[in-house]
Amino acid sequence: MKNILIGKGLDKIPFGLDQVQLKAILGAPDEIEKSPTVIPDEPSSEVWHYDEAEISALFDYYDNTWELVSLATTSEDALLNGVKLIGLQKKDVIQAIQKLSLGKYTIEDLSTEENAHDSIMSFEATGIDFWFEANTLIEIQWSPIIEE
Repeated sequence: MKNILIGKGLDKIPFGLDQVQLKAILGAPDEIEKSPTVIPDEPSSEVWHYDEAEISALFDYYDNTWELVSLATTSEDALLNGVKLIGLQKKDVIQAIQKLSLGKYTIEDLSTEENAHDSIMSFEATGIDFWFEANTLIEIQWSPIIEE
């Protein structure tokens, strides 16, 4: 599993799957993080981590069912429109994605005294985020494209 499908999912994992369907494709997750609802009218969430595949799947609980609403990968084999990006420096990522028509982006500086040059590059129109640590891309996270 390596082809990121912007707004759609990953290879044979489309957004909108429930947990039973994802388990049929990938098996049981290595770890499950549960986030209880703390804000009224907000869904409960679970993140399923698949260590060997280097994939994380975020589920939200809506209308009595779990729904896949976001994916993330740290795999250097992940492809975005045929391009490997994980492990590249920020300037190289920016150059590579200019050809992908992802839309306008914002960069949020997440640097701390201990971790300089950490940031997230977000493309709101295409629902994709690039997470950088020390100016190196470490994770790609994406969601369905929300039509307005």
